Amino acid sequence: MDSLTFYKYQGTGNDFVIVDNRDLSFTKKDAKTIARICDRRFGIGGDGFILLENHAHLDFNMVYFNSDGNESTCVVMVVVV
Repeated sequence: MDSLTFYKYQGTGNDFVIVDNRDLSFTKKDAKTIARICDRRFGIGGDGFILLENHAHLDFNMVYFNSDGNESTCVVMVVVV
């Protein structure tokens, strides 16, 4: 990866690296890269990593990853389903 445009947001003591991935240029299968980005000593640092992607019926879809690079499921989605 040569460069990455990102945003960093924080709230209630947690911070997140957010990437606009509507063009699908960032592969979400690379957990090692996501973990490196979230590393506070050698990366950007963050409690989580969020990809914003296109959605057929909504403005966008958020794909959330824990700081270890593994994709996580939103509790609200589990309750609704």
